[in-house]
Amino acid sequence: MRNTLIASALLLLAPLAQAESIPLREGLTLVTAVTRPTGNIETTLKVTAVTPRLVKLSFNGRNSDGSPLAAMRNLRVSDLKSARAIRPNFVGGGTEFFENATAFGTSAQVLGELKRGSSTLTVDVGGLSMGTGVAGGGLARELDGMLEGMGGFAGISEALKAAQASGAISDSEAAEGAGTMGDIGQLQMAQGKLTAAGKTTVAVTVNGKKVELPGIVAKGRISKGEEAYDSEWVFLDDAANPLTLKSRIGTESTQLLRIDYPAAAK
Repeated sequence: MRNTLIASALLLLAPLAQAESIPLREGLTLVTAVTRPTGNIETTLKVTAVTPRLVKLSFNGRNSDGSPLAAMRNLRVSDLKSARAIRPNFVGGGTEFFENATAFGTSAQVLGELKRGSSTLTVDVGGLSMGTGVAGGGLARELDGMLEGMGGFAGISEALKAAQASGAISDSEAAEGAGTMGDIGQLQMAQGKLTAAGKTTVAVTVNGKKVELPGIVAKGRISKGEEAYDSEWVFLDDAANPLTLKSRIGTESTQLLRIDYPAAAK
């Protein structure tokens, strides 16, 4: 009996299992808790396909009014290596594609720079997100509603191309429309310098088992126009897949709760 009690106590005192790598593969699923003044929610992001050029994502969550949100996103593999922007927000009903941006973490290049001291980062701070939307974003939130009704940036882009191909609009009008959408897309982007603030671990349930994931802490102030927000990030210390383990921008924060992924194909 005594030996059993001692063994149980040792299990309770033992550190959580260590995990250092989360493979980026089809089926990888990330469940994130988002804490916001308007109410706490959970979001689910799933990798639906990985090709030599693209990573395809599906996203499910809820808008601030409780209505369901389902969206898709395509990421370039090259952007996961070197992009300096994170766009964790998703437009309902859209299949979005943003060049030079990631969605669920930072890039290998930014992570490497942070490990050497500092880096610059641009972040989408509008609308429902994986935890980096800023409450009261004003115009950015109005844009989210408008874009959702039009199929998102990708939907508008396809509509412009179709209209151009049919002759409904001229080449110059199509180019002007694309330029305008690019300008609108930048309205909700905040930028700043992040400085490394040490290392930490974050407890996450990985394939049903609680583990400690090693993270790089980064802090800095990001701004867009006259709006500025203090931010803090913890990125997974893994250049192959530097996930956002935790984040805080202004009064909003996130924590990655659960990671699931299938075994590697044989």
